[in-house]
Amino acid sequence: MSAWLSTRMAGVRALSFIAGGRRRTPLPAAGRRTPLPVAGGRTPPTLVSCRLMEEILLTAVEAGSLPLWFLTESELPRWLSLQPAPVANWVRAHAFQAEKHRALAYPNADGGVGGAVVGLGALRSVGELKLWNVAGLSDRLPADTYHVANELRRDAATHLLAGWLMGAYRMTRYRSVQPVAQRAVLVVPKEADRAYAEAAGCGVDWCKFYAC
Repeated sequence: MSAWLSTRMAGVRALSFIAGGRRRTPLPAAGRRTPLPVAGGRTPPTLVSCRLMEEILLTAVEAGSLPLWFLTESELPRWLSLQPAPVANWVRAHAFQAEKHRALAYPNADGGVGGAVVGLGALRSVGELKLWNVAGLSDRLPADTYHVANELRRDAATHLLAGWLMGAYRMTRYRSVQPVAQRAVLVVPKEADRAYAEAAGCGVDWCKFYAC
């Protein structure tokens, strides 16, 4: 079977799980993960590599990355109580209530970006996070590299990664001038199944590309 067809079949299987339909395909068992490139390196070709995913916006290098917190409305008060006073005051001053889909960057002591918080609304916990809570974040956060500061279950981490990849898609097929603005980059959570998430992202991008 060709890699082209295998990629699309893997994407369909991943989407059936994410969509939550009647015939769910369970997450695959933990196995060997495809290595990510280090800074300046190239991603080696894999079964789920997709030429339409021109901007992967992922890295394996956590050094120097900023914390990215996903918070529910009920978890916010406790999180604020554990933060340094300047961070807590900044978040309160901007009336951040962990509203669903709201993202807010907060400063560090030098005035640069120190990290960011993302609201999950009324979810009971971060373990219920789905890809829709993440899609579009690469355009709504300052253009830095972020690592997920929460502890995540494998399914939530894979949903997060899939949502990040799907939200990073840009339709550039008919543009004479390609976008040049830098966007946020995510350190792949260690709990996530990167190959599975990439297959899902590739499948969605493939559908968008050929539907236009």
